[in-house]
Amino acid sequence: MDIKEYSYILAVVECGSISKAAKKLYISQPSLTTYINNLERRLGFHFFVDGKGKSELTPEGELYVGYAKQIMILNHNLYEQLNAINNIKHKLVRIGIAGTRSTILIPKLLPALKKKDPSLQVEILEGNSKQLEEALRRGELDFALLNDSVNLKGFDYESISEEKFVLLAPDFYQLSDLAEISENLPYPWIDIRHAKELPFVMLHHGHRVREIADTLFQKNDIKPHIVFETENAVTACRLVEAGYGCSFILGSYAEQLKKNVNIFLVGSPTISRKLVIARLKNREYTAAGRSVAEMIKILA
Repeated sequence: MDIKEYSYILAVVECGSISKAAKKLYISQPSLTTYINNLERRLGFHFFVDGKGKSELTPEGELYVGYAKQIMILNHNLYEQLNAINNIKHKLVRIGIAGTRSTILIPKLLPALKKKDPSLQVEILEGNSKQLEEALRRGELDFALLNDSVNLKGFDYESISEEKFVLLAPDFYQLSDLAEISENLPYPWIDIRHAKELPFVMLHHGHRVREIADTLFQKNDIKPHIVFETENAVTACRLVEAGYGCSFILGSYAEQLKKNVNIFLVGSPTISRKLVIARLKNREYTAAGRSVAEMIKILA
């Protein structure tokens, strides 16, 4: 049945007459009378017995109105709860971040968002670039923080910052003696061929950093001596600090290193990548998603 049916009958009961109910419902009295007459023919009973200037209920009408009131209450409660769920849903933001970047960004992001809007809920998926791209394509994320490349076809994205791709080397390898220093560059530059005989700790395939490193080796005809592969960029950095070998990382991560490590720019020209917020093409931000994205732009 149409919920309008219950509201029309209850309006007549509440107002005491069809004419007053019609005014409340913003319809004409003849239209309301016709609607009720058609409903009575369909149901097989009369709702009202006219008397003393009022529309009084028949026994069937009283039974109907009792249930109609319960139905209207249930309908109201239903939409109240649906709205509550919808509000929660639209306050939920699902984002993807590479594991190492997460260790730097999330401790700043979550407290800032809680202070800005405690009702915001953020779910975070940590993974490598390919995993995050696949999650985006499946619709499991609102957006992800990625480094731009030709692989971002099918996505819309906003640039946040630009990061340098750097070589990490234990200081006892003394590569600094072979590096070139420029006031215009944040780190010394080195020809990667000077490191071709050194051991390397590499991220697994699927990480954007690994793709860049493999391309760099290929361009310089280097077959690297890989002594360890890891899924975790922090592990790679710590192994460099421990003197286990060289590795590659993006500049924002390199700034977290504390000791025993030299940082070099590589490539000619030097290699850099833009950090972007990527989302499925033509998928608009929710209000909550936009709020989280703007905070990331400030903190990243």
